[in-house]
Amino acid sequence: MRNMNIKTLIGMAACFLTAGYSTAFAQKEIPMKNPGFEEEDKGWTFVDPGLSKIIPEAAHNGSANGLRVTDDDANSGSSVFSDPHEAKPGATYEVTFWGRYLRGEGMAVSIVFYDANKKILNSPVQKNENIVIISKGTTDWKQFKVEGVAPAGAATLRIWIHSFYADMPVADVDDVGLIEK
Repeated sequence: MRNMNIKTLIGMAACFLTAGYSTAFAQKEIPMKNPGFEEEDKGWTFVDPGLSKIIPEAAHNGSANGLRVTDDDANSGSSVFSDPHEAKPGATYEVTFWGRYLRGEGMAVSIVFYDANKKILNSPVQKNENIVIISKGTTDWKQFKVEGVAPAGAATLRIWIHSFYADMPVADVDDVGLIEK
């Protein structure tokens, strides 16, 4: 009977570990309208004064287009937002993208969560920002990622590609992906 209890416990532990393992790696890719900028600005909103452009020279890995940020304005950074995507409070989201610098530094990608009234729920001021900065000196294409947990009240999220005001980089971003973990 004692051996049977040990076998039962081992079997139960194996089941729990297997269930935990498969749950930990369950990911859902969230479709984006234009993750590689192949269809110009479809799926993206450009808020900056012409600092961000979709051009073939900014394309990663042989694709047709990519996003080039040429920030020559020390007073205003670039700003490009994805279309909104549904977000579930408590869910973890991951954004991946490829990036590189042609000059300078100071480019970032953030996950911004909004409530049903389009109020921003995370920001540097609130000290709950989800951001990754393209590493200084990254002149060859490199993949980056940023994760964020949707806070209570979250209804949507947007991906925000932006430069910092005074840094004035020239940088490329392409092949953006979004998953729910």
